[in-house]
Amino acid sequence: MGGVFKFLAFFKNLIITIILGDFMTFFKYGAIILLAVFALTLLILAVLSRKPIRFLLFNSFIGVCLLLILYLMRKFTGLNIALNPYTVSASAILGAPAVLGLMILNFLILM
Repeated sequence: MGGVFKFLAFFKNLIITIILGDFMTFFKYGAIILLAVFALTLLILAVLSRKPIRFLLFNSFIGVCLLLILYLMRKFTGLNIALNPYTVSASAILGAPAVLGLMILNFLILM
């Protein structure tokens, strides 16, 4: 029951932030929501898979490889996603959806 109240408080703060116009806080909450949606999607796909451990390990491997490829090609693509413990752990835990989320956040911040 406490999780529901925390989510409702989080959602209320998000609405207040949108109304009041605090831009960076809006991006912070938006990033949390985006990563939560990616995590739930990944867990649902893993549960529906016949071999969930293999699926999660493969997705983690693909996510870290994509992050490394984006990092090595940053001069050509213009994406400047840093390699730090947060980005590497996000791509290792969430896989390819986390790298996609990092790319979207990078485009939104640079606009």
